[in-house]
Amino acid sequence: MVRTMLKSLIYVGLLSAALPALAQDTRQVERRVDKLESEMRAVQRKVFPGGNKGYFEPEIPPVQAPAATVGVPATSPVADLTTRVDALERQLQTMTGQVEQANYKVRQLEEAMTRFRTDTEFRLTQLEGGGQPTAATTVPDGGVLALPAVKPPAAAAAAPPAPKPAPATAAPAPADAAEAAYQAAYASVVAKDNVKAVADLSDFVAKYPKSSRVSMANYWLGRTLIAQGEYDRAARVFFDNQQKNPTGDRAQESLYWLGDVLVRMERAPQACKVYDLARNVYANDMKPALKPQFANARTAAKCGA
Repeated sequence: MVRTMLKSLIYVGLLSAALPALAQDTRQVERRVDKLESEMRAVQRKVFPGGNKGYFEPEIPPVQAPAATVGVPATSPVADLTTRVDALERQLQTMTGQVEQANYKVRQLEEAMTRFRTDTEFRLTQLEGGGQPTAATTVPDGGVLALPAVKPPAAAAAAPPAPKPAPATAAPAPADAAEAAYQAAYASVVAKDNVKAVADLSDFVAKYPKSSRVSMANYWLGRTLIAQGEYDRAARVFFDNQQKNPTGDRAQESLYWLGDVLVRMERAPQACKVYDLARNVYANDMKPALKPQFANARTAAKCGA
């Protein structure tokens, strides 16, 4: 009898000593569960920003506890909390992976849109007076283009009035022949026949160097060379077009695209010099549509003030 009572007292003492430790373990696990549930809600708010902040239907169903078998003791609270923690950790990892995948897809879409905008702009050549795109992203390297000191152009004479069309029965006047040649070359640009357009525009510039259409022809020649990836040649065409005829129809646009080509060739410092040239030369008569385009290009090339 005394031995039995002694065993009971020892059992009670051991149980009393174990209960505080068990309670402490339970509190630690509960804090861990609360932290994971808080992080889970934060991830769900990021993935589903329009949902209810108080509750979100989980994409991963909660782990179903197996039905208790008759005669088998129930699991302890610590074991139940551990199961919840494991399930929450798996769900949190899955949600984090979904967020990373979504961010990656967004970056891919942004890059695709940038390429699409750059490639599509040239195809709208039939809209000659349309807006210009922002500076393109970096492309393979090219040659170095030497730029002169920034100085204003000399005053140029006003362009002569367009000649009157000759009668149908008469031989075409030189001005009419030049206009017909330019329109034929420009038709190749509109048709996106780049090889023929380069040949026709180059032939027009060589044959009619005094035509009022030379500025337009060189501008489209440079744009077509960009489409073919001939950046170094395009840069020289744009540069010569502005230098030889600073008051031409497309002289200002030629400087804009010269800077664009230099950025493509990873020559951003030289592109900034081109933008400085445009700002100084055309300070008083820059086309209104080009002012924001030059400003955006300077920002993209990190030219500073």
